[in-house]
Amino acid sequence: MIKTILYISFLSTFTLSCMANSLCKKWGESIRVGTIDTSLITESSGLAVSAQFDRLYHINDSGDGPNFYWSQLNGEETKKVKIRHYIPIDVEDLAYGDYKGEKTLFIGDIGDNGEKRKSIKVLLVTEEREFGDKVSAKRKLKLVYPDRPHNAEGMALHPNGDLYILTKEVDFENNRAVSAELFRLSKQELEDESKNTFTLEHIKSLELPYLLYDFNLWGRIVTSFDISQDGKRALIMTYGAAIEVNLDFINPLSVRMWDVKKFTIYPTLGLPQIETVSYSNDGKGFYYTSEFHKKIPASAGIYKVMCKSTAFSLVF
Repeated sequence: MIKTILYISFLSTFTLSCMANSLCKKWGESIRVGTIDTSLITESSGLAVSAQFDRLYHINDSGDGPNFYWSQLNGEETKKVKIRHYIPIDVEDLAYGDYKGEKTLFIGDIGDNGEKRKSIKVLLVTEEREFGDKVSAKRKLKLVYPDRPHNAEGMALHPNGDLYILTKEVDFENNRAVSAELFRLSKQELEDESKNTFTLEHIKSLELPYLLYDFNLWGRIVTSFDISQDGKRALIMTYGAAIEVNLDFINPLSVRMWDVKKFTIYPTLGLPQIETVSYSNDGKGFYYTSEFHKKIPASAGIYKVMCKSTAFSLVF
C-alpha cells in the first residue's frame, strides 16, 4: 500500500514536472475577453499581466509620450500614468517581473526602424496597488548592442531575473525576413546600481523565417515576446502568428532552433498589426491585442487563447 502511494505521488510529481516544461500541442480559439479603451490606446504595442492584481498593463507605439496604462483584465477602468522626466523615442514592448524583491514593470524604448540609435533604453517602474497620474521611474537603463544598432519590438524578463531583447530583422533590399537576434542583460548586471549603461550580450540567432515559411514577410518578424513562468518556454509574436518555443534560456546554445518539434505555431486572427503577447499567470494561455482601426471593430478586442493539450517534454 505504501509503495503504491509513493508510486502515485512520484508519478504525479513527474507528470506535473513534465507539464510545467511542455509546449502546448493544441491551442484553443482566440476568445475576446475584453475591449481596449481606444480613446487612450490606439496603437497597442506592449502588454503585461500583473501577478499581484487582476490587471493588465499597456503601452502605445511611438508618438504617445512617456505614458503607460493599466486596466482590469477585460480592459475596463483604463487609466493613464505619465512617467516623470522622460521623453521616449520608440516604446515597443513591456516586461514584468521581480526586481530586487519588488514586482516591477519594464518599459522597453527599444524600437529603431532606421537602425541608427547608438543606445536604447529600458525604464523600471515599481508596481503599485494604486498608481497616481504621474510616477517616477525607479531606474532608467541605457543599453548598447555589442555589434551594431538593431530594431527590436520584443522584450521579456526571465524568472531568474535576466532581461532579454529579441530583435525584428528585415532585409529590405531583398524584401525578406532574416534571423532574429536574442540579446541578454544578466540579473547581476541589471541589479548593479553603480552604473546605468550596459552592453548587451548576444545569445543566439533564432531562425524564425525557416519555421514560418507558410507566412509572408510580415508574418516572419518579431513584434512581441514573453517568457513562461517556468523559464523553459517563450511566446514570440509576429504579424501573423504566435510561436511557442521550447527554449532553455539557461543553456540556449543546446537548443536547435530549426528543430520544429520544439515549436508550436498558432495563426492569430487577421487583425491589423498585432504587436503584443503575454502569458497568463497560470501559464496555460496567453493574451494579445492589436493596433486599433475604426473600420475593423474586432481590432479593439483583448483576446485570450487557452491551451487544450500539452506535448510532454522531458526537461528537468
